[in-house]
Amino acid sequence: MKRSIAMTLSVVAPVIALAAPPATRSGLSDGVYYNAELAVRYTPPQGMTDETADAQDAVRARAAAAHTTNTFDVMLSLVSGPDDAVADWFSVAIETYPRSKFASLSDSAAEEKINQWAAGQEVVSAVGRPRRMSVAGADFLVSEFEHSDPSLQKHARVFSTIRNGKLLVIAFAVNARERLNELAESIQSLQFSKAGK
Repeated sequence: MKRSIAMTLSVVAPVIALAAPPATRSGLSDGVYYNAELAVRYTPPQGMTDETADAQDAVRARAAAAHTTNTFDVMLSLVSGPDDAVADWFSVAIETYPRSKFASLSDSAAEEKINQWAAGQEVVSAVGRPRRMSVAGADFLVSEFEHSDPSLQKHARVFSTIRNGKLLVIAFAVNARERLNELAESIQSLQFSKAGK
């Protein structure tokens, strides 16, 4: 099954206090994602499958086929299981993109554009208007999207903010719309260890 939202977007767990990781490390360790460059920590839902390496390979392959280097940097890609067509499937992804690539846009316009790109703008429809939300002291633009094909409908909520010169995108996708709020609530586990914009 084609993973339009899951692959381009490129879960509820409590925040747990951990010692700060070494400044040069980033990744998923002991159930917590951290990125030293962005000074961010996030606790995804337990029991998900880490497909970050596969997602990174897929982005590189698409970029090579398109002869471009203008791509998202996939930081984390987690799925509930291998079959994205089952009713209870869900995913979470964290990606970045250089803010400087949208130099002619305001911060808000850049966030809106990156949310559309993350959701796969050619295959999804926006649901409602984007809104602002404060998470961990940072101002995020939140957008919702739907993707329908004859056999499956996917729903996504995409959060973006600017962090240390990058657009930071956190995306949640589900097949069962009633699960989206629960999954997206895991964003409340997000922590920033220092100020950034």
